[in-house]
Amino acid sequence: MGGEYVYRDFLALRGGYNINYDAEGLAGGVGFRFPVSTLAKADLDYAFTDMKELGGAHRFSLTFDF
Repeated sequence: MGGEYVYRDFLALRGGYNINYDAEGLAGGVGFRFPVSTLAKADLDYAFTDMKELGGAHRFSLTFDF
């Protein structure tokens, strides 16, 4: 379960909690959207998940939209 707040189609803030998972708990992240050219945009996203006994998981992604 979670939520997302997007500011001016540029910045996204995300947060949530993984329900019914033994090794996952709180999660949060941030995303940025920026133009690459007049026809393309790119998204850079980061997420952190508390994996309880395993520590934290950091995830990064880079996506291009044409």
